[in-house]
Amino acid sequence: MLHRRATTVSTTPPPGPWGEQPPPPPGTGYPAPPPGSWQAPGTYPPPPPASWSSPQGYPPTGGMWAGQGSVGGTLAGWWYRVGATVIDGVLLGVLGAILQAILGRVGGETIEVIVGVVYYVVLLGQRGQTVGCMALGVKVVDQRAGGPIGYPRAFLRWLVEGLLFVVLFIPWVVDILWPLWDTHNQTLHDKAAGSVLIRTS
Repeated sequence: MLHRRATTVSTTPPPGPWGEQPPPPPGTGYPAPPPGSWQAPGTYPPPPPASWSSPQGYPPTGGMWAGQGSVGGTLAGWWYRVGATVIDGVLLGVLGAILQAILGRVGGETIEVIVGVVYYVVLLGQRGQTVGCMALGVKVVDQRAGGPIGYPRAFLRWLVEGLLFVVLFIPWVVDILWPLWDTHNQTLHDKAAGSVLIRTS
């Protein structure tokens, strides 16, 4: 009886004359070289580099900053913050003096506080700039998205600074000086509201 010998057919292409493996079939690995180009046997083009994007965060003091939104700029230095605060303080102080002259001390101070809250919350929450910020060319923006911080966070920002000033004066001084050594030029009330101060010009 004749036994038929089983044979195995290999689907792997034989190696080249120098022992190198041929490139994989089209669609299973690297793209084939363009027609007419020469490529050394057994070599393949390197894969395209992966796109890199920096993690969320901030550069060192004074570096460029850009959020996920369309707003971007340079972190504002401490003197920009001081200048904007002085301008806003003089503006509200003059208004408060007028109100006290008309309504008396108690009534004038009460209305002055209300006006101050509305002033900071509406302007910073909606456009990120008070009159002082506009004069100095700076803007308060969201630390992640780069847009306006909104009314609730603008109120939180004002409240934290106000409580530090009224209840604990020394921590308020520390809060004002905090941007001098903070990596992202933030005050404590900035950190509470998740905001940063950037230059717009």
